[in-house]
Amino acid sequence: MNKGHTTQQRPDGARWTPDLKDLGGLVLAGLWAVLVLSYSVGMSGALAANGLPRALAILLCVLGAFVPLALTGLAVSLRHVMRSMQEASPAEVSLPSMPSLPDPSPQIKALDRQIADLTKRVATLSPRPTSASATEPEAAVAPPAPVSQAVQELPLEPAPKPKAEPLSEEELVLALDFPRDARDQRGFAILERATQFRPLAELLQAAEDVMNLMSQHGVYMDDLSADALPANALRGFFSGRRDTLDPYLDPERDAAAHDKVRVQISDDLIYRDSVLHFMRRFEMALGGFHASVTDETLEALMETRTGRAFVLLARANGSLKPLEASVEQA
Repeated sequence: MNKGHTTQQRPDGARWTPDLKDLGGLVLAGLWAVLVLSYSVGMSGALAANGLPRALAILLCVLGAFVPLALTGLAVSLRHVMRSMQEASPAEVSLPSMPSLPDPSPQIKALDRQIADLTKRVATLSPRPTSASATEPEAAVAPPAPVSQAVQELPLEPAPKPKAEPLSEEELVLALDFPRDARDQRGFAILERATQFRPLAELLQAAEDVMNLMSQHGVYMDDLSADALPANALRGFFSGRRDTLDPYLDPERDAAAHDKVRVQISDDLIYRDSVLHFMRRFEMALGGFHASVTDETLEALMETRTGRAFVLLARANGSLKPLEASVEQA
């Protein structure tokens, strides 16, 4: 410690010696305090003479003298702290050290020894390959187990369904006429058999669709009367001669139903598409077997509900034209 200077112990054990800047600040602060106190001796009397309490006048003088001194001391102290932090080594300002963890090296070495021992034991227990097995690796593969006779006899593909028995001509007529009512068990049985043949199934579905559409506008097949169409004219029609049925059509028959259907075909696109689909299915189905059935069966087919629907829709669509109507249009 130097003589004539006050020393201060730092928290880290180092000693602090004020430099010229610190001493200059302290000297200036002391001179300020002396000047203010000497001035305040006369000033306090003047303030008291003007009506201010003497105690308050003295307090103001003391604050004026010592507040700048305190601020100067605070500035010197902060400067000292900042300088100490700049001069401190990284080890002195580092964070508190974490608690030391135990060294895991002994445990790791013990595990390595255990693994080595296990490896040696496995090597001693596993059998060594013989020369035969080394030269013939195929012998180690077991031959596949023989397949049992029962498994060999299992069918790889499902058995084909029994072929449906063909419909007789009478059953064909009943199928196109649909069951008469809910108690017509025979009609339902024949209808189910008919749906096993794809052309008939598509025709029956299309016929059911158009008859449902017509019934929504009050047109029912049971209310219609069938035209007497001879078998030779029907065979000519289904063979491609489209005008063979025109002379046998009555233009006045079922005129109200004809007008309703014609309006729906003209105005309703879905209705028209359903009608055209049904007519194509009907001509394809009857075109396939009209030559193989008797005249009575062919005429009876046109008198069924499906046959009457075809004649009505063909007339409304213009595919069939009664003779008198054809003459008028000409």
